[in-house]
Amino acid sequence: MDFNCPLSLQLSSAAFHMDTDTERKPDWSQLNVQIDPDERDGSTNPVVGKVAKDGSFTLEVPAGSYHVVVTSNSNLEEWRDFIVKEVLLNGKDVGDSGFSLAGGMTSLEIVASSQGSAIEGNVLDEDGKPVPDVPVVCIPDASRRKRRDIYQQVQTDRQGHFDLRGLNSGEYQVFTLEDDAEDITDPEFIRTHEALGQSVKLDPGERKGVVLKLAAENQP
Repeated sequence: MDFNCPLSLQLSSAAFHMDTDTERKPDWSQLNVQIDPDERDGSTNPVVGKVAKDGSFTLEVPAGSYHVVVTSNSNLEEWRDFIVKEVLLNGKDVGDSGFSLAGGMTSLEIVASSQGSAIEGNVLDEDGKPVPDVPVVCIPDASRRKRRDIYQQVQTDRQGHFDLRGLNSGEYQVFTLEDDAEDITDPEFIRTHEALGQSVKLDPGERKGVVLKLAAENQP
């Protein structure tokens, strides 16, 4: 595969828009779009671009297989419940499956929604007491493991409470760790930790509460 022959997403169009009409239009310039390679073999790197206020963006992307990752360069609370609902490549939703680029006319449309799902809960020790400052990890089901934008890692607060927001619908494994993980999307990390998890299935816009026991390996 020739990674030295770029093709441009500008050949047709590339833009964000909301899934429903809203009176208040987001300032899309607070977002970055990343075309994330599925293979981490060093042969190609993520391609990151700025988004214009109207939601348009332009990227030069080498041929290869990718998923789209969207990040915010703003700490505003308003973005916490946003999700990438669809990634339409030439009209086909490839958000979960990913896509390959090899040439030809390309139209990329990212559909956002402010109605993300959420998982909230508490971490308790073996005596039923809340555990503060513990990492809580959320990983998607096996069919979506290459979609790195839907993983999350948060910390419990002083009351042992955690809040995972801005999740796409679907099934997840949620578990605690002793220390923050360097890369929760790493297949080896997932293989050695997913059995610790509690399975949670979310419908679109749903919010579920769970109680997690501190993993045995984390007990003092």
